[in-house]
Order: sequence, then structure tokens, then C-alpha cells
Amino acid sequence: MAVKNIKSLAHFIAACSEIKVKDDHTLFYRGHASDAFTPLPTIFRNQNDDPKKSRYVENEGELFHNLVTQCPEEFKDCVSTFDFLVKMQHYGLPTRLLDITSNPLVALYFACCTLIPETSRDTNAKNGQVLIYQVPNDEIKYFNSDTVSVVSNLARAEANFDFSNPEDQERFLHSIQAEKPYFKPYIKEEHLHSVICVKPKLDNRRIVKQSGAFFLFGMGNRKTDAIRIPEHFRPDVKHIAIPKGSKENLLKELATLSISEASLFPEIDNVASFLKKNIKIKIQPQDDDSISFDEIISPIYHTLIADRLMANEDLIEQIKNNPEDRAKQGLYPDLLEKAIIESQDAHNEIAMKLLVEDDIAEQFSSNVFNQLKQRTVDLV
Repeated sequence: MAVKNIKSLAHFIAACSEIKVKDDHTLFYRGHASDAFTPLPTIFRNQNDDPKKSRYVENEGELFHNLVTQCPEEFKDCVSTFDFLVKMQHYGLPTRLLDITSNPLVALYFACCTLIPETSRDTNAKNGQVLIYQVPNDEIKYFNSDTVSVVSNLARAEANFDFSNPEDQERFLHSIQAEKPYFKPYIKEEHLHSVICVKPKLDNRRIVKQSGAFFLFGMGNRKTDAIRIPEHFRPDVKHIAIPKGSKENLLKELATLSISEASLFPEIDNVASFLKKNIKIKIQPQDDDSISFDEIISPIYHTLIADRLMANEDLIEQIKNNPEDRAKQGLYPDLLEKAIIESQDAHNEIAMKLLVEDDIAEQFSSNVFNQLKQRTVDLV
């Protein structure tokens, strides 16, 4: 059963409120920009979604170990194989994880955020959907669960892994005990063939912002065989259909509730991208009696940004040891933009003006630089 023709955020919220959840179950959601998408982790897909190419899972162990080998600093804080998989998922490597969320509005965003029609006649546009899952509470695992360790370590195994082979079983057990020395030498084979709902550590800003969780997929008859999400995870209303023509307006409504690229992907480049794409500040024409720049961007804000930049010793050395035109290049522009974006929570209106209005930004940059230059002189 599906709820169709969602045209507004109010309609979507009303549809969600009508979902009947069983006692001792928790609702999770997943948004797909195309209703043709099958809810499977990327590891079970063909390379570049080309059916003529091999599936990623056939090289899963190689992908896992090569990424860790080539980027060891990124994984130095990972304790378990599940930690590695979450980090790899974050960076776009195919894994056994499928992202889900406990926030239906987040799922709606992902159902709308891509494949938006450029025009009403755009035949390439797709209808989206929000998939709904209700998971028994006693089947929800935490990141440090033994069962999670068992299924996660399939990622390290060879493509021809055979649990019935004693040698494969011994190697597999060794991988688990490497992260859990207390793990008893007994693995329930049924766990290898299951899909587990996992609540991760809240040590990742993106996971926190997206109210994220994961379905962790085991294996079918063979390690390279995909399995499906259990039918008992599905409520009577299995998905909510999102018409392609409603996507743009739904995104605008979501943005008013702080559900946007900037809030769900809090990395600095995504915040800047969102601001520059979506914010248009109009400045009224000014005559000779126009207000001063200090009334547009307060001196206190100038000082706040200058204080942040003064903490960067490399920048201070650059200003000290170079002529002004050269000192204004290099580190300065990037560090200035970063400081402005980081100030957004407390000074949103000012930050947006500086990020999208070039004339104001240019004057502000010059003012802050002059303040930094004077401070470096005072330090001598």
C-alpha cells in the first residue's frame, strides 16, 4: 500500500502521522529520488550501474583493504570493522550499509534532492518515494554488538568465502576476535544471512544531522549474493510516492524547517555551496547620504573574524613577511571564508551577505586584512 500524489509538506506530514506502528517497534525511513531504485547497498550493484560490468561485491575485500592502505590517517580512530564501513560509506566507497533515518523529513529531502525536472516537459525527471520500515526494538543493534561485528567482517572476506569450509571459518573468526578478543569461538550462521538495523556512534556530524542509522546486509547462499530486507520490517503503508512535479516546492518548504543541503551535509564546502545557490541578498541603491559600511557589517563582527584568523600562525607569518598584494593571496581568502561560514550559527544574516554579495565581501576582506596587518605590527 502506498500514499500517492504528495503535493505539499503538510500533506506528507499528515501521511506519516497515519502510519500505524506496532508496539515495541521503531519507524525508520529512506528517501529515493527515483521510484525505480531497489533498496540494496551499493556493494551489490554493478560498477557504474552498468550491467555489463562486474559487481562491486566481487572485489569487496580488495576495495576495503586498498582504501585503508592508501588513506590510513582517515581510519586511525576506527576501532571495529563497522567503524571502517561507516567511514567508507561517508566517502562514497561501496559497502554493505544502506542509509536510513528516523526522521521522515530527512528521507523526504533525499526523495526530492536530485532528479528534479528542469521543465514541466523534462522526460528524464523521475518520481521519488519515501520507503517506510518498522523494526522490532529487540532486533535493533548498536554499533558494538557482536552480531554487528560478525556481519561487518564479511567485508574483509574473499569473494569465494565459504562458511562451511573450516579454514575459511577459522580466518573469519580470527578477523572478529582481532577487534573483540573476548568473542567466543562460535558464530551463528543465521546471522551471516540477515539484514540488521544498526544504530551507529554519534561521532559523525552528518549522522547526527541526518538522524542516521543503517541496515547492514549479510550474504545470500554465497558471499557475493544479495539478500532482501525482511518483509516483517515493512508496515501496511510501505512507501509514500513523491510526484516529480512536487519536488521543487517540497524542497523549498523543507528549507524553511532547516532541512537542506547545508544542514544535512554540515561539511564546510556543502554549506558554502548551499548558501551561494539559494540565497539572494538585495541591496537597495544608495545616494551620497547612504549608511556607512560599519552599519552594514558591524565593527564587532570585524573583530570577531580577525580574532579567529589571528589564531593561525602560518597566516600571521605570511602577512608579516610579504608585501600586501601577495599577503592577501595564499592562505588568507580561504581562511577568511572558512571563518565566515563557521560564524553562521551566531551571525547568520551577516555571513550570508558576505558569502553572496561580492562588493560587500571585498570591502570586508580589505577591512579585516588591515586590522590583521595592524595587529601583526603591534606584535613586533
